[in-house]
Amino acid sequence: MGTQHPSSPPPGQAISDATYRCSRPLPWVAGRLASWANGLRFEDLPTEVVERTEQLILDQLGVQVLGTILPNVQPVRQLAASVAGAPESTVTGGDRKTSAAQAAYVNGTLGHSCEYDDAHAVAWHTSSAVVPAALALAERDGADGRELVPAVVAGAQVMALLGAATTGGMVATGGHGSKVLGVFSATPGDDGRLRVHLGQLCRRSSLLEAVRDALIALLAA
Repeated sequence: MGTQHPSSPPPGQAISDATYRCSRPLPWVAGRLASWANGLRFEDLPTEVVERTEQLILDQLGVQVLGTILPNVQPVRQLAASVAGAPESTVTGGDRKTSAAQAAYVNGTLGHSCEYDDAHAVAWHTSSAVVPAALALAERDGADGRELVPAVVAGAQVMALLGAATTGGMVATGGHGSKVLGVFSATPGDDGRLRVHLGQLCRRSSLLEAVRDALIALLAA
């Protein structure tokens, strides 16, 4: 059996257990990245970054509204409507609320449905992954704009850093970066469990192990 990482949860303890928190920067790459994302505050951001982030959030909401009338995403909306969920977060295009997870899923689908969402050379489509998750969690938890904006910035930066290390390989092998990287970029909205989530995600598959190894090489350069 492999040796358990000293910052991993005790054996048998669920990753989602809210009692488990990492209180210090972790020595492994995912931990370093997660510690930075968790520590980012509104006061750390230049005015230009805040303004651009607000524009990206507004742009993503506009694209979601357009997505509500497109036929290719109606099955997703119907699926979410058929599954009961706690009324935590709003689904774009009406006043219906569902669980934060379902709202993020539906709104993210709407936001990428016409591929008018913003794009980046190595980070792919960040806003359709980051903004729906951040907004859903912000609405659920009653967070304000000073909490929302840093979460979106952190998610986009995480996606860009991971994409810088992996996009070339994904393009060469037919991978789709938005799907691979989006799960990481949406995680910074999920409070102190981010460090644990990133570490576990980086151990889930050979592809994600390649992400981890590429990051190690990138940060060591």
